[in-house]
Parts: sequence; structure tokens; C-alpha cells
Amino acid sequence: MQAIFKKRLLSSCITALTISAISTAVQAQDNAEEIVITGIRASQQAAVDVKRNAVNIVDSIVAEDIGKLPDVTISDSLQRITGIQIDRTAGEGSSLNVRGMPQVLTTLNGEQFLSPWSITNVGANYSDIPSSMMAGLDVYKSQSASNLAGGISGVVDLKTRKPLKMDEGWTASAGIEGSEGSITKDDNHDYNAFVGWNNGDIGFTLGAFDSTTNAANYRIDEGVQYGFVNDNRGSDPEDLNKDGITKGAERYLVPTGYGVKAYVMERNRQGLAGSFQANIGDSFVFTGDVFYTQMDQYDRGVETQFNGTNNNKRDVLRQGSIVTKEYTAPASGTQGARDLYSVQLANVHAPDFQTTAKNETNHTDALNSSFELAYDNGGAFKGSLRYVHATASKEYVQSIFQQGTPVWYWLDSNGDGINENNPLPFDVVVDYRPNYPTFSYKDDLSSPTRLNLYQGFSNGTTDDADLNAFRADGSYEFEFADFKSFDFGVRHGVRTVDHKDIVYMTPTGTFPWDDPDPALRNQPFTDDRKWQIYPDWKEVKNNEIVKSSIISYNDFGPFKGFETGVATLDPALLDDAFAFSNALYPGTSVFHNPERSY
Repeated sequence: MQAIFKKRLLSSCITALTISAISTAVQAQDNAEEIVITGIRASQQAAVDVKRNAVNIVDSIVAEDIGKLPDVTISDSLQRITGIQIDRTAGEGSSLNVRGMPQVLTTLNGEQFLSPWSITNVGANYSDIPSSMMAGLDVYKSQSASNLAGGISGVVDLKTRKPLKMDEGWTASAGIEGSEGSITKDDNHDYNAFVGWNNGDIGFTLGAFDSTTNAANYRIDEGVQYGFVNDNRGSDPEDLNKDGITKGAERYLVPTGYGVKAYVMERNRQGLAGSFQANIGDSFVFTGDVFYTQMDQYDRGVETQFNGTNNNKRDVLRQGSIVTKEYTAPASGTQGARDLYSVQLANVHAPDFQTTAKNETNHTDALNSSFELAYDNGGAFKGSLRYVHATASKEYVQSIFQQGTPVWYWLDSNGDGINENNPLPFDVVVDYRPNYPTFSYKDDLSSPTRLNLYQGFSNGTTDDADLNAFRADGSYEFEFADFKSFDFGVRHGVRTVDHKDIVYMTPTGTFPWDDPDPALRNQPFTDDRKWQIYPDWKEVKNNEIVKSSIISYNDFGPFKGFETGVATLDPALLDDAFAFSNALYPGTSVFHNPERSY
């Protein structure tokens, strides 16, 4: 009884306060014409209504206002929904899974959405779609007959704003956002604008966006191998653990190479969305939608690596290295117990050093359009006819420029059997004990004279697709037992795809250096043998374009030791892969690989 009394007392207090607030609001009407309260309650209520009224399992996100769907991309917004997992690329959400599976179909206003990132598969990737262009998102986690087939794990429906559902008159919105990366120091911006008009019978909306983002990515991701096992299993010639034993049941887990990677991804997005609606008579509504997006994405990077092998053996570690015992593997069969050691500080005697300038570019664009005539006279029958047309394209190119002095590089111009290049080994110390590993060495890695050979090559893919679909849908409401309505429809769709695998072939092939005919040695081929996917390594000093293009790169973020720079190519020069390849190797041609094209 005491608990009930307290609950009733609390309720009475709340009621009294509510009545008091209402009374105050009524009295305030004499002094104020209108009181407007803004918030996100309406958007949350709309999302709940979508879930409540659906016949299958649906979660929804609804923008609280125009251009205010949270986050940068659609994936970032969708991660808020239970059961959605997203992948990030350079800090931004891109693809997603529903309950762990990636086979997610994407639709736009209920009809198939043709995305440049899923031309040849069924997968959701929203790298080129900013969330500000969407009015809401529905995630269907279970299928029904009314959903398009194709999404095994689920369907994501993107929803744009409809003119006749907006307030009458003019509506306009604009947003500007600017930022600067703390690491990249590059300027980022996001502009979006929206305008709409509706007089109750006719309405239109038009939205546009433009954004540029830069995100840095510094990392070490070398593989792990056993050290010293290729020549004499179990040997420890350097006695790294200082136990006085150079041959025993010890295994060293060593990196396959010693270096760092520094990438900066630049994304430039533009697009627009438009909708037109008109009441035709008392029963018909015409709706036309157009949604266009395009993106230029450049992932520019420089990689460094001291070779972790010597004559195919992982034995470049020398005295002064510090190792730590991690685990003792118990004996099994004829194999005795083994102690496993990890490297904490590596004193490396590497046979060569190499820098790699890499640029992966993606150019995408997509146009999705829809035209629908809907019938609803307030009676039992409702129906619609809809035509969808969409096109999408994606061009991916990977360009790589390598520079160094490979250990296998051999020059014996006078035939005395002596390697005239005599590449000296690189002595480097890598300390893995700090939060971020540090490198120290004596060589001048910024000089092209130390990294005196180069090789460049490019390859990629192109995808083009178009979609045409026609559908008719109807619904008839009636009362029969527990049945309330009958929905039916028919759809015919044709989607075509043209996928091409491309390689940049260079006319650089030459006769081998040991050709039986001395006059032909190292001379260029004159037939089809001249074409090479991977050109032979050439000397930097013999190419003026390479010499003038090499820079000293030193931005490796938190990884210390490369402050004086390393000689490499500016990755931005690879933005136009064909132009640079043709300048580097005159006569470069683009070939389609029929084996991987369809």
C-alpha cells in the first residue's frame, strides 16, 4: 500500500504541474501569436511508424529536417541500426553487412538502385552518396513478396523527399561545412542546398551537393615468418636470445620486410536530386524522380621497405637485436618442444631498399530516374504504373612506380664476372617497443643515386551498366475473415553489364642480354614481343622525365626515422595513369584482357 500511495502521489504532482503548465501557456497566448518547438521527436515518431506498420522486420532512420540525416555517408548513418555492420575506407563508412552477410540489395524509393560500386555484384557501397541528400532509410531484414529479389541478407531502401508531402509554398535549405585535417592539413568542405515548392496540386524539389574530403592512413602491415629456418632448421647463428646456443629448438617470428606505408585518400563528390509531382484529376498523381551522383577518388601513397630476405632466407637480423620469449610449443610426435620468440628491436642487414609510389583511382557516376502514375480515388482499389531507367559506370586504375636497387641487379659490362654496381647492404635498426615503431639508418635514402633503378606499370577495370524496368502494382482492400487486403503486381526488368579488364602495355621488350647474336643483345624487339605489362627495370640517370619527377617524401605520420625523406615519385603524378605511362614509356597502349572481360 505504501508503494502504491507514493506512486499515486507522484502522479498527482505530475498532473498538477502539467495543468499548471497548460494554464500558463493559455495565458501566454495573449502575448505571443505562435510557439514553435523544434526537435527530433517527429523524426523518431516517423521511424517508429514505419516499423509498426510494416508486415516484415524493418528498421528506419528518418531525417529530422532537410539535409540533416546524420553523418557523412549513408553507411555511417546505417551503422546506428541494430544488426548493421559497416566497413570503413579511409575513415568513412562504405560497404555494409546485415547480420554479418554482405549480400544487401539497394533500392531507391522502392525500386532497384543502380550503383557504380555494385555493377557486377549485389552489395551495398555508399561511398559516393552523402547522407544529406536522403529523407530517410529503411532496412528490411526479412523478405516479402513486395520486395525486390536479390538481397539474401536484406534490403536497404533509400528515400528522397516528395514535393506534395511538404508544406505548401516555398521551402529552402542550405548547409556549409568546413574542416581541416589535423594530420593531412588539407581543407575539406561539404556544401548542400535544397529548394522545393508545392501549391497542393503541383510541386517540385531540387537538391545538390558538393564535397571534398581528405583522410590520412599510416600503417605497418608486414607479414610474419619464421627466421633462419631455410638453411638449417632451428639454427640461431646470431644467438639472438643470448643463451649461448646457436642451434636449438628455437623459432623466431620475424617480419617479412621492414617499412611503413603512408596514404592520403581524396574524395570529390558532386550530385543532384530532383522530383516533380502533379495531381491529375481527383484520382491520379504523376511522380518523376531523378538522382545523379559522381565521385573522383584518389588513394595516393608512398611505401618503403627494407628487404627482409637474403637469398630467399629470413636471416637479415644481426647482433644487437632484442627478442622476447612469447610461448613454448609443446612436443608433438617426433617434433620436440619449441620456444617462440618475437622481435622487439631489429638490427637489420638488408640487401636492398625500395620505395613504391602508388595511386588507386576510382571514377564513378550514376543516374537513376523513375516515372510513376499512381491511382487512388479513396476506394478499395489502388494501383500504379512505373518505369525505371538507370545508368552507371566505374573506372578503376591502379598505378605503381617502384624505385630502388634490387639485390638481383647485376651489371657486368666488361665480362670479368664482377658486379660493377656492387649494391651495398642497408643497415637499419627498427625499434618496435614504442607505441609507434621508429627507424634509424645512415644511408641517404632521399638521393636517386642510391635508389638508381625504376619500374612503372598500371592496370585496372571498367564497368558500364544500364537498367530498364517496368512494373505495375495494385492493392484491393476487403473484409473477409482475418484478411484485410490483397496486393499484387508484375515487373519486367533488364540489366546489362559490360566489364573490361584493362592493362597498360609498354613497347619496351628487348632481346635478352645473352642472346646468341651479340648484335641483338638488349636491342628492342620489332614484333609483338615488344609489348610488356611489367617493363624491365631501367636506370634513373638515363631518363630525364624520371629524374625531374622524383621528390623527397617524408610524411609518414607517427612513424619516425624518415624525416630526411626518401626518393620517390609524387603519387599525384599518377592521377592520369595513361598520360604518365606514355611519357615514361612512349607508345604505351591500353589493351583489354579478353580472358577477364565479359
